[in-house]
Amino acid sequence: MFMKKQKSIFDFVGSKSIEKHASSYAALCQIDPRALLQVTKAHIAAHDGKRPPHKKMRSLESRWYKSLSSAPDYSVYGDPFYFADLWTCWIRYSRRYLSDIQKPRSLINKSIVSDLRKTTKVIVDLGCGIGHTTAALNEIFPKAKVYGTNIKGTAQYKLAATLARQYGFHMRDNPKPLKADLLFASEYFEHFQNPISQLEREIRTYRPKALLIANAFGTRAIGHFEVYDCSSAQDYGGGKRVSGKEARKIFRKTLLALGYVKQKTNLWNNRPQYWKLATKSLRG
Repeated sequence: MFMKKQKSIFDFVGSKSIEKHASSYAALCQIDPRALLQVTKAHIAAHDGKRPPHKKMRSLESRWYKSLSSAPDYSVYGDPFYFADLWTCWIRYSRRYLSDIQKPRSLINKSIVSDLRKTTKVIVDLGCGIGHTTAALNEIFPKAKVYGTNIKGTAQYKLAATLARQYGFHMRDNPKPLKADLLFASEYFEHFQNPISQLEREIRTYRPKALLIANAFGTRAIGHFEVYDCSSAQDYGGGKRVSGKEARKIFRKTLLALGYVKQKTNLWNNRPQYWKLATKSLRG
């Protein structure tokens, strides 16, 4: 008897995949799946410049940016229609990042994956959303233990946990230290008003030997900030109110100060950036 081969997570991009996952997410949020599917397809088309943004997504983005004048409205992440943004990020960005690191010359004379594979036993996907990137990492590094992080109890976490059972990765929602060989973060740090403090916290928690990071500081999207608090990095030009462009520079200087060296790659748009620890001081 032949067992049906598990579908590669990289194949989850077409209409049937959107319908399947939108329906699952809608059930978790107790909303009409047809409405979520419609908004998701419209959001992808808007991202690709084929139509104006859907009113639901315009409203969600407006709600977020209006809240920044007082207190950030983090409830936007719990809005069922935020799924459209998560799905678009997967099929247009993180899926490409994880495909590109497998290319034979992504690291000049070899692939990034081949550079990591022998020494990578534990991987953490920070802010894994609905779990597609985590499943992809698990597929790329089959011998590693792969974790995705998110807030337990949310619809995002629940859908990611379903994928975890199907694809064999693990969900993590506690702040206890865990030694990780690799941290993956796709559009994660720009969702924190204090991104440098968050970076330092993640480094202390996981003490990674390498990082794959795709930041989008300075872009406008739900959950992104217009100005950032980088006052914890005053030695590198940080202050209470810095632009996304300045936050990007301070982020880089902080990684260098923490002992990481940016590797030269052949990746599209220089994403994700590949950083490796130059010393063993952080891993003790």
